[in-house]
Amino acid sequence: MVELDWYEKLRHEYRPERIRLLLVGESAPDSRGGDRRFFYSVTLSQHDNLYRGVSSALYGLDVEFDVSQKKGNLQRIKDDGVWLIDAVETPVNSQTKSARRKVIRAAIPNLIKRCRELDPSVGVLICHTVVFEEAARQLREAGVAVLHDDALPFPLGNCGARFVDGVRLALSRAEWKRGGRSHLNRTTPCGK
Repeated sequence: MVELDWYEKLRHEYRPERIRLLLVGESAPDSRGGDRRFFYSVTLSQHDNLYRGVSSALYGLDVEFDVSQKKGNLQRIKDDGVWLIDAVETPVNSQTKSARRKVIRAAIPNLIKRCRELDPSVGVLICHTVVFEEAARQLREAGVAVLHDDALPFPLGNCGARFVDGVRLALSRAEWKRGGRSHLNRTTPCGK
């Protein structure tokens, strides 16, 4: 786990005092070759698909929103009580699809435990199709409030707009409020 210390340190720098919305991704990215791209890294890279999708879904309707202002947006995400964990605590993105699915299945009991301990006041968004397919039913059965009935595709390429719209729809149904007002009553494609 030593190679993931940088990853966990960054994640915990942005942990809200009280978690309102818990995001569940697949796993930490494999950083072999020195490419340490990650949702919570303040350096914006072309590989920040999940960061771009989440921040666009949460703030893309705000006139002052600029996806390239990653450090400020990460602070805003934290201030709004949003935090990201992964279903699997070690990188699986370089494995085959079937191997990834098997590892995700094995990680579900621990994921359920972590979600229940973190106890997000609004609920959970699963930001990966396979994780949703494998874990959503079991999370719900364990009393975890999964906020969407359909999988949210990882916001890569053409799936970016579907991810943003799916997040906004789930949050509007959950009556997500930021700053005392609902800000997700309409959906638009990602665009940035």
